[in-house]
Amino acid sequence: MSDLQQNFPNITRTYGVEERLRELSELEIIESEPEVQYDQLVMLISLTFSAPIAGISFIDQNRQWFKSEVGLNQKEFSLEDSFCNEANLQEDVLVIPDTHQHPDFKKHSLVVSGPKVRFYASVPVRSPAGTPIGCCCIMDTVPRQPDENEIRQLTLFAHLAEAQIKLHAETLSLKKQAVNTAYYDALTGLPNHSLFIDRLDQALMSVSDSSQISVCVVHLCRFDELNHARGKEWADKVMFYTAIRLRGSLPISNTVARLEGAKLAVFSVSKGQPQDNRNSYKKLAKRILELCEQEIRVEGAVLHVPVKLGVSHYPGTGSTPDSLLEQAKSSSKREKTINYFSKEHSSESNRRFEVEQHLQQALNENRFHVEYQPIVDIQSGKLRSLEALLRLNVDDGPISPGEFIPVAEDTGLILPVGEWVLRAVCRQIGTWRPYMGDNPMPVAVNLASEQMGLKNLSSLVLSAIYDNDLRHSQLQLEVTETSLMKNIDRAIQNMEEILRHGVHFSLDDFGTGYSSLSYLQRLPVTKVKLDRAFIQNIDTNKHDRILAKNIINLCHELNKITVAEGIETQSQLDTLRELGCDLGQGYFFSRPLTTEAINERIISNQLIFP
Repeated sequence: MSDLQQNFPNITRTYGVEERLRELSELEIIESEPEVQYDQLVMLISLTFSAPIAGISFIDQNRQWFKSEVGLNQKEFSLEDSFCNEANLQEDVLVIPDTHQHPDFKKHSLVVSGPKVRFYASVPVRSPAGTPIGCCCIMDTVPRQPDENEIRQLTLFAHLAEAQIKLHAETLSLKKQAVNTAYYDALTGLPNHSLFIDRLDQALMSVSDSSQISVCVVHLCRFDELNHARGKEWADKVMFYTAIRLRGSLPISNTVARLEGAKLAVFSVSKGQPQDNRNSYKKLAKRILELCEQEIRVEGAVLHVPVKLGVSHYPGTGSTPDSLLEQAKSSSKREKTINYFSKEHSSESNRRFEVEQHLQQALNENRFHVEYQPIVDIQSGKLRSLEALLRLNVDDGPISPGEFIPVAEDTGLILPVGEWVLRAVCRQIGTWRPYMGDNPMPVAVNLASEQMGLKNLSSLVLSAIYDNDLRHSQLQLEVTETSLMKNIDRAIQNMEEILRHGVHFSLDDFGTGYSSLSYLQRLPVTKVKLDRAFIQNIDTNKHDRILAKNIINLCHELNKITVAEGIETQSQLDTLRELGCDLGQGYFFSRPLTTEAINERIISNQLIFP
C-alpha cells in the first residue's frame, strides 16, 4: 500500500458528533464491564501484527475509552491525547508510518512521552446503523510500513468487532423488551402494577415528615361491556386516550400507571408545610375527574366514559405501597364517583376479608347448602322447574348471596364455589329421579362470568351430569347478560357446545344489560327471564306494561319462552297473564324452599303453587 506509505492522510472529514454520541448512548457500551470476547479479539490482533499495543476503543464526548487493550495499561485518554479520535473522523483506514515525520503528530503526548508511539494504524468501528463510533487500532514503538494485506486484515478485525457490537445491541434490545414486558403496559406504555408499587415504595422511603403522598385509582366503568359492544379496538383506544390524557396533563412528577383490566392509578408527592398538604389528595382526585370527564373521540364518535375514583393517602390512611394501593382500589368499587378511604371503609374491607375466610372454610368443610325456588306455569300455577340458589350459614348467622357472591367473584373463589353448586345440584336431582317418572323436572343453576370464560366448561357440566346418571334435560343453566360481556365469543361458544348435548340456557335479569336487544337474537337461549324491575310496577305503570308486552312479544317471535321474575301480588300475576307471559317466579308463588320442603312436595305430588 505504497500510497499510504508515502502520503500522510488529510484529516478533514467529520461525522456528526451528536449522531455518534446518540448511538453510543443507545448502545450503553461506555463503562460497560470487561468481556472476554473483546479481550480475546484484541489479543489476537496484537499477535497477528506482532504489535506491542492494540485496542478497541470508543470516542465519547470528551475522551477515548478502551473496551479492551494491550500494551497501554490505561482505560481512557482525553481527546487531545488520542490518535483514535483522529481515526474516528475518517471514512477509511488511517495509517501513520512514522509519527516523527508527521507534522500533526510529531509533538503528540503519546509520541514524546509514555509509550513513545512511532507507528499507528486504525480502522473505524461502526455501530449497527453505520455510524463511526470508535476504532480498532495497532501501535508500535518503531516505524512500520504495512502492506495491503495487513490493512485488509486490520479491516477484517474491525468488522469482527462490529459483529460483537451488533450482538451486544441485540442482547441489549432483548433485555429492554423483557424489562418493558415486566414493568410496562403494552397498550399504553405506562408503568404497570409492579413498577407503580416499586416507585411508590421509593417515594415512601424518601418522603419527609411534612409531605403527603396521594394515591388515586381510576376505574373505567362498564369497560368490558364497551369492549364487547363496540369491539376490542374501540375499548383499547378509550383506555389509551384516557391514559395519555392523564400522563400528558398531570405534573411530570406524578406517576401514572395501568393496572389490571379497566383500572389506572396515579400517585403524587406533595411537599411543604403540613397545613398546605392537608387536602392535596382531594385536589388530585378533583383534577383527575376533570380530565376523565372530557369527551373522547373514537372514529368520529364522541364518547363519555364514566369513572369511579378511589383515593388513599400517606400518612392519613396507610404507610406501605400495598396498603395504599389496596385502599384506593377497594374504595373505587363503592358507589360514589370519588370515594375517599376512611375508617368506615376499612371496616367494610375487614368484613370482606371475613367473608372470604368464611367462603374458603365453607368450601373446605362442605358448609354451603342449596335452596330451590319454584318456577311455575303462569296460567295454571303448576310447577315447571326450579332455580337453585346458594346459601351460606356461619356461626354468626346467614350471609346473604348479595354479600358473599361479589367477594367470591373478586377473589377468584367463584370458580370452585360454582363447581360445588353444579355438582351438589346434580346429586340432588338424582335423588328426585325415582319420584318424577318419565317427566323429570329440570333445575336451573346460575353460572358466573368467570365460569362462562372457561375452556373446559362443557366438560365440567357433562361430568356433573354423567356422575349422577342424569338426563341432559334435567339440568338447565342460567346466565346474565353481564356475565357474558367479559368474553362474549367464548361464552357463546361454550353455550352452543353445551346446548348440542341437550342442556338448555336461560337469560337471567333481561333488560338490565348493556345492549340487551342487540344480543337477544344472537344468544343460544331457550328462556328469557324478565328482570323484576319490569315487574314491580307492571300493574300500575303504563310504560312498564308496554315495555314488558313488547319484550314478551319479541321473545315469542324468536321462539323463546318468557319467565317473569319477582311476582309478588295477584295484580301483577293477572297483568302478566294478559300479556301472555309463559312462566312466573316470585314470592307470590313461593319463597326459596329447603331441600326437605321440595322433597315433601315432590313425594306428595303437591306441584301447584301457590
